[in-house]
Amino acid sequence: MLLVVGAGLAARWWTHPALFDDAGDAFVADPVPVAEAALHAGVVLPPVDPKDEAVVTIHNVRAHFVTNTARATASFSICRGGGTLIGYVHGDLHRYCPDVVPLDEPTRFRYAADSGDVLVLTLSPRQAGRARVDGVHLDYALDGSHLWQRGDQTIAVDVTARAR
Repeated sequence: MLLVVGAGLAARWWTHPALFDDAGDAFVADPVPVAEAALHAGVVLPPVDPKDEAVVTIHNVRAHFVTNTARATASFSICRGGGTLIGYVHGDLHRYCPDVVPLDEPTRFRYAADSGDVLVLTLSPRQAGRARVDGVHLDYALDGSHLWQRGDQTIAVDVTARAR
């Protein structure tokens, strides 16, 4: 019986990685013209603890909209190096990130304290209104240092883009 329980716990651990922390505080952007309203938000920042470092392969990512009267689209990219400057920013993402890589699934990135790699959510309103996202759902796999765990995780975010 103990062996069955142990196997069940191991299977649960292996299929439910929880590598990433929630994204932090709520952010509501000031209203800006639709043409300038694209809002970039750092969703997965480099880890503080080196034991959490891993090479991550993202197989699927999607934003959960709570409100979307702005008919916004959500897209994702990896900011390679220098991404720690990204919190919540409008404008050209390249001003804050030297190397922006659009997220095509699957995409690998180095989740490490010294890499500066950041998973970025971009909300792009298409009309006046607001777009609020309260979570980002990731389906991902880890490298051998984490025994190739594969599963999904929802990261709590609370970001609102407003367009006028």
